[in-house]
Amino acid sequence: MERPLHLMHVFPDFAPGGAELRVVKIMNGMGPAVRHTVLPLWGTTTARSHIHRDIDVAFVEPPGFPPSVRTHPVQYFRRLQNVIRAARPDVLLTYNFGALYAVMAAWLGRICPVIHNECGFGSDEAVKLKTRRVLLRRLVLNRIFGVAVTSHTMQEIAIRQFKLPSRKVHWIRTGVDVARFQPGLSRQWRQQLGIPDEQVVFGFLGALRPEKNLPLLLRAFAAARLPNVRLLLIGEGGQRAEMEGLAKTLGLGDRILFPGYAPDPAAALAALDVFTLSSSTEQTSNSLLEAMACGLPAVVTDVGDSRVVLGEDASSVVVPSGDEGAYAAALVAMARSPELRREWGQRNRRRCLAEYPQDRMIREYQALYYAAYTSR
Repeated sequence: MERPLHLMHVFPDFAPGGAELRVVKIMNGMGPAVRHTVLPLWGTTTARSHIHRDIDVAFVEPPGFPPSVRTHPVQYFRRLQNVIRAARPDVLLTYNFGALYAVMAAWLGRICPVIHNECGFGSDEAVKLKTRRVLLRRLVLNRIFGVAVTSHTMQEIAIRQFKLPSRKVHWIRTGVDVARFQPGLSRQWRQQLGIPDEQVVFGFLGALRPEKNLPLLLRAFAAARLPNVRLLLIGEGGQRAEMEGLAKTLGLGDRILFPGYAPDPAAALAALDVFTLSSSTEQTSNSLLEAMACGLPAVVTDVGDSRVVLGEDASSVVVPSGDEGAYAAALVAMARSPELRREWGQRNRRRCLAEYPQDRMIREYQALYYAAYTSR
């Protein structure tokens, strides 16, 4: 029997973020015929709980934390090479700048073909990319099999700023499970929060991190002064305490709720009437696609591919990044018009069915992995 394809994934951390959960969907979708090894450079593996039990996946210990590359670069690279070589992968898959050490280790060690995934930037590169990081990407990424990106915006950055040939850059649109995320799901989660049916509920779902620019959402919500409306910030993260403090300062009281982490995002999204995203940097938001698949309208900032995802005529719901007044106006328009909410919700669901099915995403990634494997 022919042995299964062996993929090794190197993440800065394997926590339940957008990139990690997308990879989990790909693992689950490819099934037990593909073997996986995950190397989390910072040691976190909490996203492993989302992997199906029949998937052949192993987790390996990191060779020390990445800061050691500054003080002991030779030793760190040797240890990293040894970990990768010992796993004997057919293809190495690395994710975002924090895993670029592994790209260099595999390239210098000539271990196996490498596909690097650029999925987005942190808050430190929301406005402008760091020159040293851009130069390092130019040096390293031109020497590997290819780079996978999740948005047209990132595709343009990879070609124009990282100076990669277009043949090396593979834009694979993120997919969403339209059977799991669909309109008409139970509102029990909303009822458990004590929210009456007649209230309009806006909500964000995701990690409470700086790049999500949640202060913009809170200030715009406060400025909108909407009666009989709630805002939910669903998720956990380092900014939760800060956002709770800001909500108190803005006098939002019980108009804003912090339900915490939602193990079933579909059930949480069913509690909302409008999905909100106020990010200062984004590529293709998994949460946005899930909300759209659930038939929810959305108000988002004009970053990454958010406008592309929502469609060409989305100007009324896509506002300039950082524009509190425009965001507040969009919230007011959605809150006041059930017809507008219904129209956008139905449109968003149709777009997911037509443009963002999950099985298409899985097929395209799998084809890219096998192309790298057969290139050696």
